[in-house]
Amino acid sequence: MRIKTNELDIIFSSLIARKAADFDQKKNWTDGKEDGIKTDEQGRVIYRTDLQALVLDDNGNPTRVDSNISLSVLEPTDITPATQYRAAGTITVSPFLRNGRISYSITAEKLVAVGTK
Repeated sequence: MRIKTNELDIIFSSLIARKAADFDQKKNWTDGKEDGIKTDEQGRVIYRTDLQALVLDDNGNPTRVDSNISLSVLEPTDITPATQYRAAGTITVSPFLRNGRISYSITAEKLVAVGTK
């Protein structure tokens, strides 16, 4: 099951700077073996991010990291340490089971710094 949306109320951040050119392409895996580069339905390459999902309190302040959420993007962007980002454009959320817990794989068109459009 996949859910498509244009709005997602999750904030992402990293403590490490990263240039857009350094993002790794996601790989497809079949029976434990690498099987090419992962793409979306339109054939665009999907890139891994190392950003962490932040759980926010009722006032919008980060309270902890949620390790059950991973984020990938179609358009990598330079990452500035300690900057908060949100997923933008078309966003696909795919729930899956990992170690008996529900986890979420999120693919967004791009990232934008919180407070920008």
